[in-house]
Amino acid sequence: MNFNSFFKKILILKLLQLSFSVYADNKEIKLVTLEWEPYVGPNLKKQGFVSELIRTALKKEGYTLKLEFMPWARALEQAEKSIDGVDGIMPKYYDKSILDKFIYSDSFFESTDGFYIKKSDKNKINYKYYKNDLNKTYDLLKIFKFGICRGYKNEDIFDSRNDLVKIDSTSDELNLINLVLGKVDLVFTDKSVAKFHIRNNQTLVDNLNNLEFLEPEIAKHQLFIAFSKKSKDIELKVKAFNKGLKSLIKEGKIKILKKDFDDFK
Repeated sequence: MNFNSFFKKILILKLLQLSFSVYADNKEIKLVTLEWEPYVGPNLKKQGFVSELIRTALKKEGYTLKLEFMPWARALEQAEKSIDGVDGIMPKYYDKSILDKFIYSDSFFESTDGFYIKKSDKNKINYKYYKNDLNKTYDLLKIFKFGICRGYKNEDIFDSRNDLVKIDSTSDELNLINLVLGKVDLVFTDKSVAKFHIRNNQTLVDNLNNLEFLEPEIAKHQLFIAFSKKSKDIELKVKAFNKGLKSLIKEGKIKILKKDFDDFK
């Protein structure tokens, strides 16, 4: 027996086992996101309901979640280019224009979007929802000023209307303050996001009884993780998240998770 050859084979096997062990212990998915309370935020309980949902789904498949918070425009760039090992961005509305750069996960939650106004302005704002022709809805409102968030997708027809006066800012919270101050007449926002800020910003709290979400909503958007095609082993990671998510749905765990977050009970 050639002992040198034998021990070399043993050493190679041990090194392979060690490398597989290290890989297994470092199954991490790194996502970038923004502060979009109550869905996700660095100061929220467990970084928010959406963060915990994604974390729990990944854990089922042996992955850990690493989140980094930054402005949305920067997050999109980091995710697209997979800068510093970023695997993707969340929560993301579906946008077919970026399918050449990203792979969408299965949808894990839903956003309800529409207009907030001041109740004192309700009589002058002629809001009528035309489900099959939203242009008619916007035509009735085009004399007013809309508050929107810079870089956000709102609703396709609304976003394409260059005749509407849109005043952008860096956050939903600032848009709502601008509404109170009379700088805009309507704010296009997620209903849950607006409710969160109205409860937690003193200026908005003071005007709580004069703020109203117009029903019915303009749009419901499914929420996704957009995985970068430049990330390593991305198809494997997408598959892992989707599988973990399906397990949560099948087991009824998402409803249980929601009960742990006051904003989604």
